[in-house]
Amino acid sequence: MLIRFNVENFLSFNKNEEFSMLPGRAKTLPNHLIEQGDVKLLKYCAMYGANASGKSNFVKALDVAKQIITKGIENVNTTNKYCRYSKANIDKPTSFEFEIRLNDISYAYGFKANLYARKIHSEWLYEITPKKEIMIFERIVSDSFFDPNFSGLTKVDNTKLNVYIDDIKGMDDNLFLTELARKKIKKDSKLYFLNDICNWFDGKLKIIYPHSELGGVIYFFNADEKNTLTNWLTFFDTGITHFKLKEISIDEFEKNIPQELFEKIIEDMNSSENIFNAGILSYGDNLFEVSKLKCKNIAVQKLSFEHGEKNKDIDFEYHEESDGTRRLIDLLTIIQESTTDDGTLFVVDEIDRSLHPMLTKKFIELFFKVAEDSKSQLITTTHESVLMDLSLLRRDEVWFVERETDYNSHLFSLDAFKERYDKKVNKAYLEGRYGALPLFNSFDSCMENNDG
Repeated sequence: MLIRFNVENFLSFNKNEEFSMLPGRAKTLPNHLIEQGDVKLLKYCAMYGANASGKSNFVKALDVAKQIITKGIENVNTTNKYCRYSKANIDKPTSFEFEIRLNDISYAYGFKANLYARKIHSEWLYEITPKKEIMIFERIVSDSFFDPNFSGLTKVDNTKLNVYIDDIKGMDDNLFLTELARKKIKKDSKLYFLNDICNWFDGKLKIIYPHSELGGVIYFFNADEKNTLTNWLTFFDTGITHFKLKEISIDEFEKNIPQELFEKIIEDMNSSENIFNAGILSYGDNLFEVSKLKCKNIAVQKLSFEHGEKNKDIDFEYHEESDGTRRLIDLLTIIQESTTDDGTLFVVDEIDRSLHPMLTKKFIELFFKVAEDSKSQLITTTHESVLMDLSLLRRDEVWFVERETDYNSHLFSLDAFKERYDKKVNKAYLEGRYGALPLFNSFDSCMENNDG
């Protein structure tokens, strides 16, 4: 789960900006909180701002940091991702820091890197307790400095750790955490918590852009959940009432998706940790059901849909459905995973794209309902003011991104305004009370003749 995220010198974020999922002063809607011992976290955040204010740049900051951690900076195109509004920033490091909660322990992990040169400057990991911060390791690349503070290691673990440290010293094109992920630390090792941290970035931080599909994510289910997808689509009044399945060959399935994704699906379906026997995958113009067979084989069927009880002889393929329905099918993965999830953070840029305002609101209401007993979190960027309702959201669940006069982006929460719980905040927002709105010139200035 995410506690905080800090970013500096990335796209429109020049100075350090902090985003937090910690609850503020709001006392309403206590069921919107995840409680773990002495830590309480928000389940949801809606982020508002004008076009080009920096909302999508916030999402990209999370995404680029994730890619650098999971793939290595040498495999990520970061050359023009620094904040270019100041020429001096080309030589300054960009900073990312995540504070996350895993296995009832809070960690602060971050790094600094020159994005233009694609070089790592420094890296750190701390355990955060209510009373103090405990350094686990700090690393400064230019000095080949590495300060470890691992306790309770066996002799074997300590020997391995020293080898890992020697391997990374002076290496400016990779993070220590990235290198550790490649080592595949065993579960009985005292160093395995580092693997858990790597896995959170790789498997628990999921980014969804306006025109991207969850093509890399397969929605798993068991046989008794066969009708779950159509039940959700009926609930959202898409017109879909039933589905049909048409079996296709493995060769045809493989031709319709990238080889890397095909191999990942096979691996995921046959993973010892996968308790499900089937899954639904959307990719391109197709929607597939993938079923697990014996001997690590799979069967694949293509889905199509029926609309209404009187049209059972007519079925529509996935690519024939409306853009809104297809968007909804992708987003329903969030709903399904959130029913039993153990800490995934879903980040959706422009959740309201192609969705009716009331459908967007109903989706958020449904998320709160299904995620009530789980640790799922959802962050969305949006222009949809219908969500800005204090009977639906807490004040601390509403955030703003504002573009300053120097074109740099600034983050702040509605909770800072101390609004009454019964105030019509959506109306106040559109009237400009909180900022984060577009500023328009007059129509006359647009019509001026500039020919000289």
